Amino acid sequence: MNDNGGINGQPISYKILTEQLDPAADAALAKKLIESDKVVGVVGNTSLAECAFNNKYYASKATT
Repeated sequence: MNDNGGINGQPISYKILTEQLDPAADAALAKKLIESDKVVGVVGNTSLAECAFNNKYYASKATT
């Protein structure tokens, strides 16, 4: 994607984080990504545990 100019001329910055299998630690990582790092999307997550921990938080931050 970035080789073609990104999205509307904006390159994509990828972040890789490792889940902790601890609900509080995973919630802190999710909040950091969204509130501090200002990510606009979370993709490629393979963790069923992390999704269960943060599903309600992600839904509350979703925009249409």
